[in-house]
Amino acid sequence: MIRMYKLIVTATLLLTAIQGENWPTVKLVYPPGGILLAGEDTSINITMEVNGEPFPRIKLWYKDGVELRSSDKINIDESQGKLQSLKINSVKREDEGNYYLIVGDETTDERAKSPSVKIRVTFLENQFKEVNQVVTANVGSFAVLKCHPPNHFGASPNYWWSKSGARIADTRNVYVSEYGDLVLLQVGYADRASDYRCTIEIQSLKEGFRSKQGPPVSLQIVGSAGAYQAPVIALKPRDLEIDAQIRRTFRMECVANGYPNLPTVTWYHNNKRITASSNVYDTQDPHSLKVTIFRTGNQVSGTYRCEARDASQASVTAYADLTVITKPIITTGLPDTEIKKASGASLVLSCAATGTPPPQFMWLKNAEDLTATTNLIIQGQTLEIPRLGLLDRGVYQCKAFNKQGGSMSTGKVTVQERLAFAIKPSDQEVYLGESARFYCLGKGDPGPTSLRWQFNGGNPPSSHVVDSDLQNQATYIIPKASTTDNNGKVTCIIESEENIQSQDQATATLTIRQGPQVKPQQDSYTYKESENAELVCLVHNHVSPTWKWLFNGLLISEPDNKRIAIKNGFITIRRLTGADQGNYTCQADEGGYSNSALITLTVLTSPVITLDDQIRTGQSDTLTISCNAKGNPQPIISWRRNGGAVVNNNRYSIDNSVTGLSALTINNADKDTDVGDWMCVASSSMGQQTKTINVIVVGICEVMKIPKNQTLEYGQVLTVFCSVNRCPNARRTWLKDGRNVMTDGRKTILYDDRIEVTNVEPTDGGVYNCSVDSNDSRNIKQSFEATVKVEVPAKITYFPDGRNVLFKDGESVVLECTARGEYDSTSVVTVTWYKQNVMIKSIHSEQRNQVQKIMTVTQRLVISSATASDTGYYQCTAVNKYKSQDKRDVVLQMITFPGAPNRPYSTWIGAGVMELAWEEPKDTGNTPLTSYELEIEDSGNNVFRPFLQGLPPDKQSATIYFLSTNQEYRFKVIAVNQVGKGEKSDAGEKERTFSDLDGLTANLVQEVKATALNSDTVNIKWEEPKSRTPSLQGYRVVYRNEGTLGVPQFTKNVDTSVREFNVSGLAAGSTYSFQIESNTGFSTVLTVSTTFNAETLNQRPDPPINCLADRQESSRMGVTWDPPLQTHGSILKYTVYYKDVDSTDGQWNTIEQKDRLQPSILLSAIDSSIDYEVEVTASNSAGEGPRTQCTSTGKVVNLPVHQQWWFYLLLVIFLLLLIAIIVTIVICCCRRGCCFCFASSGPRKQPLRSGGVVLARGDFVAPPVVHSPSMNRPNYYGGGMPASQMSPNNTMNYGKPSADFGDFYGKPAYSDDGYGYNPKKFNSYDSRNPYDPNQGMYGGKPPYNNTFDSRTSNRDNGYPGTYDRNPPSYGGGSNYGGGGGGGFKSSML
Repeated sequence: MIRMYKLIVTATLLLTAIQGENWPTVKLVYPPGGILLAGEDTSINITMEVNGEPFPRIKLWYKDGVELRSSDKINIDESQGKLQSLKINSVKREDEGNYYLIVGDETTDERAKSPSVKIRVTFLENQFKEVNQVVTANVGSFAVLKCHPPNHFGASPNYWWSKSGARIADTRNVYVSEYGDLVLLQVGYADRASDYRCTIEIQSLKEGFRSKQGPPVSLQIVGSAGAYQAPVIALKPRDLEIDAQIRRTFRMECVANGYPNLPTVTWYHNNKRITASSNVYDTQDPHSLKVTIFRTGNQVSGTYRCEARDASQASVTAYADLTVITKPIITTGLPDTEIKKASGASLVLSCAATGTPPPQFMWLKNAEDLTATTNLIIQGQTLEIPRLGLLDRGVYQCKAFNKQGGSMSTGKVTVQERLAFAIKPSDQEVYLGESARFYCLGKGDPGPTSLRWQFNGGNPPSSHVVDSDLQNQATYIIPKASTTDNNGKVTCIIESEENIQSQDQATATLTIRQGPQVKPQQDSYTYKESENAELVCLVHNHVSPTWKWLFNGLLISEPDNKRIAIKNGFITIRRLTGADQGNYTCQADEGGYSNSALITLTVLTSPVITLDDQIRTGQSDTLTISCNAKGNPQPIISWRRNGGAVVNNNRYSIDNSVTGLSALTINNADKDTDVGDWMCVASSSMGQQTKTINVIVVGICEVMKIPKNQTLEYGQVLTVFCSVNRCPNARRTWLKDGRNVMTDGRKTILYDDRIEVTNVEPTDGGVYNCSVDSNDSRNIKQSFEATVKVEVPAKITYFPDGRNVLFKDGESVVLECTARGEYDSTSVVTVTWYKQNVMIKSIHSEQRNQVQKIMTVTQRLVISSATASDTGYYQCTAVNKYKSQDKRDVVLQMITFPGAPNRPYSTWIGAGVMELAWEEPKDTGNTPLTSYELEIEDSGNNVFRPFLQGLPPDKQSATIYFLSTNQEYRFKVIAVNQVGKGEKSDAGEKERTFSDLDGLTANLVQEVKATALNSDTVNIKWEEPKSRTPSLQGYRVVYRNEGTLGVPQFTKNVDTSVREFNVSGLAAGSTYSFQIESNTGFSTVLTVSTTFNAETLNQRPDPPINCLADRQESSRMGVTWDPPLQTHGSILKYTVYYKDVDSTDGQWNTIEQKDRLQPSILLSAIDSSIDYEVEVTASNSAGEGPRTQCTSTGKVVNLPVHQQWWFYLLLVIFLLLLIAIIVTIVICCCRRGCCFCFASSGPRKQPLRSGGVVLARGDFVAPPVVHSPSMNRPNYYGGGMPASQMSPNNTMNYGKPSADFGDFYGKPAYSDDGYGYNPKKFNSYDSRNPYDPNQGMYGGKPPYNNTFDSRTSNRDNGYPGTYDRNPPSYGGGSNYGGGGGGGFKSSML
């Protein structure tokens, strides 16, 4: 496959196709100045000198762009000498013009053009321009007599005047101007005369002087001379434009008059007085200044002033401008040496010239004008070719010209084509065992000098056949592909020592196609209808594949009637019809591989005509009858009547312009001639079919269009016609099933000629009757009826949109099919799903609805966790009693990752930029692609990294920016679909971007700087290019976010005068790459700056929201808020600002909340009498964001103590403590009368030991305190040990409870799970017996479990209560804790 040529800009070598060292040149020999004056009827010669190696053989003379041929008048030198001449005989005025010579060589395109020679012919006509001239002057003044000479041309003419036949001599008072005018100063009556005459003489090359005398001029003198007349200019100097080639000496004239003395004239040039004669100026003539031009004439050009002054110093002044026309001179020409450029590079040529007037410029190539050429830009003295091609090489000429002539500079440009491929090896896919061929052909200028092949990076195997033909395409042949050749890489390498690109290579992949090799026995078959067709497919490399046949893409199943029979690669179709025509696919599957072939079947069918049985029209109406005919081949339609053919005439016309349709038009239908049968005939090679239609022509007030029996489907529109021919008073009566038809204006509408019923239902069926009464003297009455039947066959009303349903591997797929149809007691609507024509029995759900006689059925086919095995052709069918089966087909396809695109290649390369192209992958994963991505390798280590993402899927090319100059790159392409990223392509070939030395520095901006202004704007500044071309129109910034690797974005174009630009709309805290692109108006990007990066500033967060400052009490305020909507990064802290709303100093107090997850803070120690203004900010790494003002609840008023909430809380606590103390005292005293005397029922032996604690289990714990002196022997309640058994120093004694010590002994008064008192002593608190020795009142589980104590009620805890939440302060237990009755201080006993 031929790839697009790569255009690469680089310096190249001399083209080998151009032989020799010198290109043609031609220069002028005669006339030396380029201008030739010739008299009429003389002969002239023009001579040129021609050079070149090889010597130019093409020599063509031109006059004003028209080629000249030898004739009697023109003689062209046909010799091959260096001097070439052109002779013109008997010169006439029509021979004036510009003559030049073009020379060249037959073997090259180079041409050279000579300088032009201007030929002018001298002449003098007979007729003077004015006659009967009369001049009147006062005595002492001046008189100017005009000559008005005839038209003439030649060397400067001579003029002289005569008076009364005598020549007038020049004196101080007499002057003849250069234009022939006679000036007489201080005239008197002696100067009167009526026969002044002007004579003109002109020199001719052939005849010498020729002269003409003009008509007489009359001078009349009047008045008398006064005493004094001030100076006056009688003949003012004229503005002159002098052609220095024709005339190098001329006069500036200034004639002044005065009386009684003539004034003296002084000359000034550019305000500098001309004091004396020189080789330039001659001041001897009092009335003129003679000027002689030397060299270019620039020294005499300018403004001249003549000043006439008399003795009294009175003066008068006149001015004139002198312009000396000079031929342009090239000051800066094209290079003398050959200009060598690479194809694709830009070229700028320029030249400079001086001349008066300033010269214009023309550019030529090989002597041909380039003005109309479209691929280049010409702006005056500059020629720019933005993109060189091979056709741009040749000899270029810059011509500077003005009205004086022109000069030319010549230079030669050589364009070299980079080494590339004209034919590249393309990927091949063959079956196992087949042969594969790859082709390769290199190109370039100079072209490749060697070609070699590689297979998988090494030398080709010996079984492969290769040749390396450089002139014709080289071939790589794999005679018999094997599995080892699969995915093999065949590489063609071309090389050239003379080309700037010494090597290029291209690689193709060989894919071995596995599975059956399917080929049809014939690609197409043609049969006639009713015949039997047999289509055959064969396999050539496998024995027993599994076969499938498809018709127009749908799987074919063998029907019950056996009309279609399939056996392996054979399919037989019996009794063919036109519906069998189409494309048949045979598919062979084996070993997981599938291959197919396509066969086209054409069925020839007989004509089939569609035509109504009857048609009615009115008398004298125009009737058109349409006959449709189908068949293969398409039949020809004609009309017959009464056994003869119907032909076009003034009454009958036949239109067969539409294929398959013939329209017969009957004009002025007549009852007598047109009523009856008309026959439509359809004929083809398959036979002929005829069908007749009966034409009825009705009279006035007769029914023309009668109702017809109809069978409609549910939802269609019923139209029953009953039109009357020309009967305006006719009355119609419509009945349905014997009842009047009522119209509702929407569903049922009555018109003059018909009745319409929209969206028909079964109830709209019946017998419709139309009765017509003419309602006039004719008394015509007619009645017609038609039977209408409305069927509701099964019809699918909802089905998956589209032909294909796509799913990912493992997804659940739901296919829903809804149908409606008529049902009754014997028939229902049945909806069935099939896969590959096999009925699916397991259906997820079915829903049925019945409304009147219409049933709606919905079948949902649910495939859970679908896999590749679920792909295929699915069909939903619906049927009811009408047996007309409605079908809908859908193909279920699993979408997968896309395949790999072909390897990318460059279509052009620049400095820091290139364009890549690739081809869409063959396998898109059964779903459209969503984008492409690129990976890049720029280090030469075969490591690719992501580079560009989000490329559009519909374009297989991209301009790659942000590259370095003079560096090699390789790329890979990745296709992306809705499933994800596919396989990577093979790496493209190495492509080197151009360096700044490759001719692309023109228009390149300098000193680019990027500065981030804020979070979304970067300022770009640059300096103008060191050199620029005329095509430069402006600049634009190319940029992208390196974090997203997205496609480049572009700013608008700015003018070349702009030196900076703000790129806005960027993401905060992101790194961006930038390039400045120079816009030259061409679609190809040639010049971009070096890539530079800048990072935008992080953006500060938005203000917090929903801020509330709640005054909780007089000295505290709670401030809450919600985080900002946009945090632009992580929140680092919040800052709360608050101040007195009435403050005049504007000072804010601040407090920081550094816990970013806690959007609240408590302001304490604030003044209760002040209203505060509160604001909150959020901060991230970019800094503090804007403030948000909080809604405040205001200050808290200082209330009296008895109105503060805490006063009531303390009061409640005090009351609860008081109640607890009273209850405790009551409990202690109610048993013994005094709670301070705890004795047993027997004799009291010892008082209670101070501070002791009796445990629930009866043990006594001695407190670590000093005993009271009065207590010699403490008594043990609750079962302690006697004092005699105690060690004197023992502070902790334990003992078992004893029945001898009081009535508080034994088991506790409460059961293990009881809490209340004995009901007999304390009603309702306890149901247990208080008199049971094992259920004593105290000792054991605490009697309460309430809010007085936070401890758990158990056997080891005494009375619970709030009196002590801490370790016991007395007696080792709580004041009311520990055992059942211990723990009181001794002072309380």
